[in-house]
Amino acid sequence: MHKNMQRPEWAQRVRTLRLSLGMSQGAFGECFGGISGVAVSNWERGKNEPKVANYIRMGNMALRRRERLWFWAKAGIDIALLSKAQYPKPTDEEGAD
Repeated sequence: MHKNMQRPEWAQRVRTLRLSLGMSQGAFGECFGGISGVAVSNWERGKNEPKVANYIRMGNMALRRRERLWFWAKAGIDIALLSKAQYPKPTDEEGAD
């Protein structure tokens, strides 16, 4: 990808998630069944997009509610269908972001 080209939003979000978790690309890839650090780098550069199952995993790993919902929606989950019982309001600690 040319340096002046904007990375896709999903690539930026993957990188932001990994960094928020304090993980190397290799360690992050291990969370997805042994995906290599090179593969994670390709995600982050927008070269290859993660599979749907990996977006779901990223949503499960996300620390903030907004991030979780974004990754789940990217996986095709209709987040409007999540009930309050399944996905309660965020705690004060988590914030309403």
